[in-house]
Amino acid sequence: MTKTNETTEQATHAATDAITLSGGDEALTKLRATLDAIPAHAVTPFRAQVPEAVAAIIQNAQSYAADRARFVATFAAAAFDPAAHDNLVVRAQALWQADLLYRRATDPEGLAAELIATAKPLRQRILRAASYLWGHDDVIAPQLAHIREGQGHLDTADDLAALAGLFTANWSGAKGRSEITEADVTQAQNISVKLVNALAAKSDDREVTKARDLRDRAATYARHGVDTIRAAAGFVFRDDEAALDRYPTIFVARGRRRPTAPKSAPTTIAPATPAPVAPTTPR
Repeated sequence: MTKTNETTEQATHAATDAITLSGGDEALTKLRATLDAIPAHAVTPFRAQVPEAVAAIIQNAQSYAADRARFVATFAAAAFDPAAHDNLVVRAQALWQADLLYRRATDPEGLAAELIATAKPLRQRILRAASYLWGHDDVIAPQLAHIREGQGHLDTADDLAALAGLFTANWSGAKGRSEITEADVTQAQNISVKLVNALAAKSDDREVTKARDLRDRAATYARHGVDTIRAAAGFVFRDDEAALDRYPTIFVARGRRRPTAPKSAPTTIAPATPAPVAPTTPR
């Protein structure tokens, strides 16, 4: 990972901590009418880690706020309305709150007892080893901090998947340095999948379906805003790779890629991907 991406990673996790501790309920209430108005066919299922997704949204919001004048100078107002994209932080908070409601709906006590009994001590053991190995690593330590915050059964499943991913990605430097073996990593991956499936199967009632739909809508709205801004940034900063690194993709746990225009976007959610016009001020 480059130094630029290390800095971005740290900044995004710090930003997440700053905005997600409060304001989620208010943000979700503020956006509820907009989320409900998204056509069902335009809603994309959410399949990602919430802390990483929210952190990336906030990083885009901060970068956009800093570069807003460049966007205004580059695009016609009819094609790209700056005010329509000033609420990325609110979108992130709404996603955070919607995910919290979903987890509450899917996390009653007593589900998948056998899997949970195995998963929790395994999570604790792997997390302890990861903290020993990477507790002072500038990039990995913030990820471990997010994992420690997990409390519910779905959090346990997500944490196992995240920890298995960390050990897999860094196995060459971790092998033999802790009690964790390749078999432990494989077990964590398998239990994570089984636990998610078990919770979904046992909790698939109307309340869970409603909560899942709300989270999917919040994620779709957040993704659309970020995709639009990243597409615009791809033009504004087409010759500035470092600037593009400040606009990370969301819903991808690792890696950065140059912003590109989304393949499709529901026009009923936000303005269409902006079309460039001649700048009105010197660049």
